[in-house]
Amino acid sequence: MVDKKVVNLKIALAKKGWTQTTLAREIGVTRAAVSAFIKSLQVGHPHKAVLAKYAKALDIDVKELM
Repeated sequence: MVDKKVVNLKIALAKKGWTQTTLAREIGVTRAAVSAFIKSLQVGHPHKAVLAKYAKALDIDVKELM
């Protein structure tokens, strides 16, 4: 089953026309860090400051990643 948080993130990426690499560049991390973040959404809860950073870059409410 696909996690709704991951779906929300992928939808936000698609709306902006971004890849994981583009998102990584926008927030100043590696693509591997973005991949790890996505995995952390699936298995637990990343730190709120990290969630906020991704949400801001994607122009979505942080609650969409929680």
